[in-house]
Amino acid sequence: MKIKLCIGQSILHILSVYAPQTGCKEEEKDDFRAILDEAVMEIPKDDLVIIGGDLNAHVGKSIATKGIMLVGERNDEGEHVLKFVQALDLALTNTYYRKKDRHLITYESGTRKTQIDCMLISRR
Repeated sequence: MKIKLCIGQSILHILSVYAPQTGCKEEEKDDFRAILDEAVMEIPKDDLVIIGGDLNAHVGKSIATKGIMLVGERNDEGEHVLKFVQALDLALTNTYYRKKDRHLITYESGTRKTQIDCMLISRR
């Protein structure tokens, strides 16, 4: 879902997304990524973007960027999210603030605890 807001001279695009789960077929995941890429690429560069939702991506702790707060191990979907963020110069904002792991965790099953919900925002 996408909402476009005009606020003064600025235009803000808010996208709410729900990615296919880890166990889904690769074609389904590729289709989702293509639709998301297309939706974001259609937004003019001067407009602001906020993408929030369940990306079913485990970004994981093994990231070298200074100041990033993460939990869990990275999976393939997490790699795609990081490439997407970097390619479009977005900030993965829910990883920027130092918090206890229990406040970072958005998915828990048995002993597995990780972040799968993301907030991506234009860097400017």
